[in-house]
Formats: sequence, structure tokens, C-alpha cells
Amino acid sequence: MAPKQIKRQAKADAAPALKRAKSDAMKMVKKNPALDAVADGIFQVEGLNDHCRKMLLTAMPTSLAISADERHRSQSMLVDMIGEALQSVEASLQVAADVEASRVVAIESSKPSLDEDLTSKKAALTAAAQLCESNTVKLADAAKILVTAKSILSEKLEAQGTCDAVLSRAKDSKDEVDTAIETHWKVISEGQSEEAQKQHYKVLMPLLSMLSLEDSLVTALPGTCAKLKANRGAFDFMALEQLEAILMGKAAELAKVFEEGPSSAQAHVAAVEEARREVEAAGERQKQMGEALDSSVMSRRGVEFHAEAAHVALVSHEVGCQKAIEARDAKANALKHFQEYNMASFNMLKSKSSKQPAEVTPIEASGGG
Repeated sequence: MAPKQIKRQAKADAAPALKRAKSDAMKMVKKNPALDAVADGIFQVEGLNDHCRKMLLTAMPTSLAISADERHRSQSMLVDMIGEALQSVEASLQVAADVEASRVVAIESSKPSLDEDLTSKKAALTAAAQLCESNTVKLADAAKILVTAKSILSEKLEAQGTCDAVLSRAKDSKDEVDTAIETHWKVISEGQSEEAQKQHYKVLMPLLSMLSLEDSLVTALPGTCAKLKANRGAFDFMALEQLEAILMGKAAELAKVFEEGPSSAQAHVAAVEEARREVEAAGERQKQMGEALDSSVMSRRGVEFHAEAAHVALVSHEVGCQKAIEARDAKANALKHFQEYNMASFNMLKSKSSKQPAEVTPIEASGGG
């Protein structure tokens, strides 16, 4: 048989034996809790290819399981390689724990600013609500003032109307009295025609009924006014003089009213204009207060939105902080477990001496894996 064929045949014959050896090695690992803990750690190594991982796992029974004082140099090198692999896992777990711890610190450090922001937003909301309440009261007051101003304007308009009516009646009465004196009284006073005097007296009767005449004069006037001047006696002249005096007095009274009327009317016009200005001012004030209330209500809604957002942000922060704490604790526990289980088992096996009494493994001390 050729040498190459002999060599290939030797490898083929050795392959099953090597496979059996690896299988036997893994069985030994499973039977030894400390080795099993180290194997678990090796499986956690990142960036390690399957060949190297299998090599380390397979080498543990013939290196790490051997007492430190009985190991050969190559076995010690394998132990160191296993240690370096586990240390890389521990370092990664440490970094992950540190990152989560830093994240918690960062999140917790932002809480005071969120608390301050919420407090500020609540204060702004209280101020906005107070402003709305104040503007509501002001609007109600402005509405009352407008109602009062309109009532005063109505009174002034009514007074103006009354004044105008009085002046109109005074003018009509003055014209009537002036006509009575110049036309009807003149004919009666002259006493030239009984028939004419009776007709003119008849026209005067409605006016005379509105004058304050004594009963005796009212009784005497029809006969006296119908007499011709030549037939009148002393009593007749006296009665006619009283009537003339009453007519003249009424004319003078009406003339005074008519004369003073324009100034009185102007005073009423001025009062009405002033009342109108008050109504306009009160209406404008009410409009301004309405706009101010609308603006404050809109502003309050905006502040409410921001206050709610600040509250939500704080609640979200608390939830996020709790999650971050849970993640930090999980990473810290994972690191602690690795150190107390995987690394402690490795360190115990690494330093174990054949001269030392049997030690309690970390797994046995903790009551199991």
C-alpha cells in the first residue's frame, strides 16, 4: 500500500475515535456542575467561531478539570484561553450594565426639569382660569352698564318727545289765542253788530272753556258779548275787561313758553346725544370685554393643552424611568449571575490544587445551577 493511502486510511480510522472523544468530553462536562457553568459561559462568548468554541469546550475536561499543580504548559495555556473568553463576556456584561446604569442616571436627572415645567404649566393654567373668570365678570358688568345706558337713553328720548309735544301744543294754543284776540275779541270789543258778536263769541266758547273763568263771568259773558257797545252797562264793561285780561294773560303765558321752548328743546337734544354716546361707549366696552373673554378662553385652552402635555411627559418619564431601572437591574443581575456562577466556577477550577481538600462549588453553595 502506498504511503499516501496509508496516511488517509489512518485519518479515516482516527475520525470516529476523535468524535467519540469529543462526545465523552462533553459528557464529562455535563456531569461536573462547575465545568457545566464554565461551558455555559463559553456559549455566551461573542465573536467566537464554532470551531474555537468546540475546541474550548472539548479541552475543558483535559485542562481546566485538571488540578492547577498537575497541569502541563499546554493545558495552562488552554485554561488561560478559556479565562480570556469568559473575561470578554464579563466585560461585555459590565459594559451593558454600565450603559443601562448611565441611562437611568440620565433619565432621573431630567425629572427635576419636567417637574418644574409641570409646576410652571399648572401655575399658568391657574392664571389663565383666573383671567377668564375676571373677564366673565367684566363682561357681565359691561352688559349691565349697557342696559342702564339704554334705559337712560329711552328716558331722555321720552322727555324729548314730551318737550316737543308741549311746545307743539303751546304753539297751537298761542296761535289760537292770538287769533281769538285779533279777530274774535276785536269784533266783540268793538260791539258794532249783535249778530256778528254772537258768531264770534260762539267761536270763542271752546277756548273760553279751557280758561280759568269764574262762574259768574261764565254766566254773564254770553249776554254781555252779544250787546252792542252803546247798550253795555258798567257790569258789562267790567266783565269784558276781565275777559280781555284773561286772554292777554294767557297769550303772554303761551308766548313765554314758546320763547323758552327752543332752549329747552336744545337741552333735551343735548341730553339725548349724550345718552346715545353713553350707549355707544357701553356697547363698545361690552364688545371689547367679549373679545377679551374669547381671547382668554382660547389662551386657556392652549395652556390646558401644554399643561396636559407636561403631565403626559412626566408620566411617560416615570414609566420610561421604571423600564430603565428594570433594564439596569436585569443587566446588573446578569453580570452578577455570570460573576458568581460562571466566573466563580472558572476561578475555582483554575486555582484548584490536588493537595487541597474538596471544595464546595459555587453551584453547590447556591443550592444548584
